[in-house]
Amino acid sequence: MLIYNDLYCAACYFRTTADPPMKKCLLQLTERCNLHCQHCFVSSVNFGNDMEFRLIETKVLPTLIKNNVSKVTLTGGEPFVYTNIIDVIELLSKNDIEVSVCTNASLITTEQINAINRLKGVHFNVSLDGFSINSHGKFRGIQSLDLFNRIIENIELIGDLGLINGILVTPNNYTPIDEYKQIYDFGKKCGARYILFNPLSQFGRGEKSVDLAYPDKKMNELRRELQVYSDGKVELVFIRFPNIDNKPLGKCHAGDIFYIFTNGEVTFCPYMVFAAKDRISQYDYKDFVIGNIFDESINLNDCEKMKSVQSILKSSCVNCNMIDCGKGCFASIISQGKKLEDYDQLCPIINRKEN
Repeated sequence: MLIYNDLYCAACYFRTTADPPMKKCLLQLTERCNLHCQHCFVSSVNFGNDMEFRLIETKVLPTLIKNNVSKVTLTGGEPFVYTNIIDVIELLSKNDIEVSVCTNASLITTEQINAINRLKGVHFNVSLDGFSINSHGKFRGIQSLDLFNRIIENIELIGDLGLINGILVTPNNYTPIDEYKQIYDFGKKCGARYILFNPLSQFGRGEKSVDLAYPDKKMNELRRELQVYSDGKVELVFIRFPNIDNKPLGKCHAGDIFYIFTNGEVTFCPYMVFAAKDRISQYDYKDFVIGNIFDESINLNDCEKMKSVQSILKSSCVNCNMIDCGKGCFASIISQGKKLEDYDQLCPIINRKEN
């Protein structure tokens, strides 16, 4: 089953949702990370807050169950910095919640992998932005060849157990296109369902490192060469690549997927929160926070703030009759210093006018 409909331009950073009436949630276990990735949305460093496991048991889990959350993605920072990572995975799995772990694969141990393999409904999405210490290592602040090799070995081990869903890639100027072909072959070998290419954004540290991003011409070249190189065994997903075919934009998933920060704040789109913290944003990040899960009862089905934003998201762009267009990514609009009512830069109508 493909994770993205090729009839649309993939504009939203989210990959998958849950089938209604069920919901998906992202849970930030920690703000800390052992690496220093130059594009990090959260601007993670080696210090910061962790979410108390006791609060996950007593506050987060009951809210997830009450709100029909069937899928949870564990994120950070780096989830394997979090001391109780296995306890969290076991807690969710034993309550019939499917778990995805987004990881840089540098810290996970064989014992942890084996413990996770004994549970049901758990898989990994791993980040790999190049296939050498000079590319992936430089982009993610990895100084040690031994550490880079350990990452590759850990991904292989996770793959051998059939636990990989996707490999997540951020194209960057340290990495030549041929290395992305190596990543494709590696992903196929490890049993990945998809390889997702997500361009360097203007959120978090990415706001100050946009010069490392592939320019549009090179992104088009990367997509073209990989599509020719692919044998179709692994799905290729190109998020927010130039809309050269002027396709209608994919739907914004704000309100379909929720994000819980380590301090308990809940948002219907983390990328809007990250974008609102950019220097040129016209919004305060709290405009997109619907409450605190530690302090109050949160109903994900009935939130006035979310409804008011969604009314904008569901409206048509000015003078546009493309009723099948999902309007794209509102976080991207915010990061450009524009208002929610404005158009996504991937807009097919604007592209036609400019070209």
